[in-house]
Amino acid sequence: MYSWGGGGESYNKGQCGHGTLKDIQKPKKVEFFIKNNLKIKQVSCGGYHTIVIANSDELFSFGKGIYGQCGYGQPEDTSIPKKVIFEEKQNIQYENNRTINIIDTKCGGEHSLFLSSNNKVYTCGHGYLGQLGLGNNKNINKPTIVQSLTNKKIIEI
Repeated sequence: MYSWGGGGESYNKGQCGHGTLKDIQKPKKVEFFIKNNLKIKQVSCGGYHTIVIANSDELFSFGKGIYGQCGYGQPEDTSIPKKVIFEEKQNIQYENNRTINIIDTKCGGEHSLFLSSNNKVYTCGHGYLGQLGLGNNKNINKPTIVQSLTNKKIIEI
């Protein structure tokens, strides 16, 4: 995976994933994925954050996370990819004792959406205008199931 840009001092929140807040002016490999022997299946970029699905079916995020849009549980920015954890208590991680895979992800300006292999939609991030689909305007730090879509056959976000 290569990334570049940043947007300057006031806009760079680590969304390029290089462990720095400096602008990257030419395409540069994101070393985290090389060091961890991970290939990339999908990348989605938001306003100032990035979500990656790796070949291991693990999710990673980096960049602006102050509203929870990175989904790793803490409302903070990170310039190094962090793993996104889906909690078992939400019936996200296990179904019939097997891991549910995330097959699609999209980023909005300050929120993220995830689609699992069992057609469930999860969301996190800035919810001030209801964009998380949870029926409120709260910020959410971890992927949370969108209950109103649980009986629908969702095939793509």
